[in-house]
Amino acid sequence: MADVKQFTSGPLHVSRLIQLLQQLHLSNRPVTAYNVAEKLGRLIDLSLSVSLSTTLGGLKRVRGGDNSVPRDQLREKLLHLRELWVADLVTSCDPVKSADAMPLPKLKSDYETDILNAVQPFARFYALQQSEMEHHISGFQRQVRDVLMQSSAEMAQLATLDRSLFEIMAKQTRRAFGTVPLMIAKHLVWHFDHRSAQATANPADHPAWFLLFLNDLKQILLAELDIRLQPVIGLIEARESNIGFAP
Repeated sequence: MADVKQFTSGPLHVSRLIQLLQQLHLSNRPVTAYNVAEKLGRLIDLSLSVSLSTTLGGLKRVRGGDNSVPRDQLREKLLHLRELWVADLVTSCDPVKSADAMPLPKLKSDYETDILNAVQPFARFYALQQSEMEHHISGFQRQVRDVLMQSSAEMAQLATLDRSLFEIMAKQTRRAFGTVPLMIAKHLVWHFDHRSAQATANPADHPAWFLLFLNDLKQILLAELDIRLQPVIGLIEARESNIGFAP
């Protein structure tokens, strides 16, 4: 069982995904502290502000239930699910063990003469992995909200606010994560352009430069999984700490 300490959520400006993209020269965004409320406000237009205001105005009327789910049950389920999701991502990036349902693309035979065309399947592969992550994590997040709704009034209010924010920010979230597949394509081209003669000595097998790219691909997917889990982790930590939203 993984160490539960590693799931303590941290500030968004030090997310491993942003740091990794910077290390791989795929993002120029500076990793500095910023006002989260101010940044969030810039993403919410007038109509979304009205929706959020309506939700906030109705929080006092939200009442919790009397379900007494053991405090550590949600965390244990998160640990279990994350372990499964990590294993699936690691396997999916292995050129030998990649799953049949979503197999890792193979380098096209003419990749040396048309690398820009060869990268497109890998961008689509990453986008499909993102879709799977979003589906599984959002489903678990709904389960966590259901538990909170049956807990105290404060936890029910927090679950209601989380659902509203999730719906309001869905478009912006998809747009932000949607830039990563393009970075993946760019990164494969970078590895190809910086390959050595030794790295392509045996093209019948997987070229060494391509294996390096696959390792980076895996690390980026795992980092994205972690940042996508942050809202769920926050809900679980709030329940464990008896911290709710007090309007």
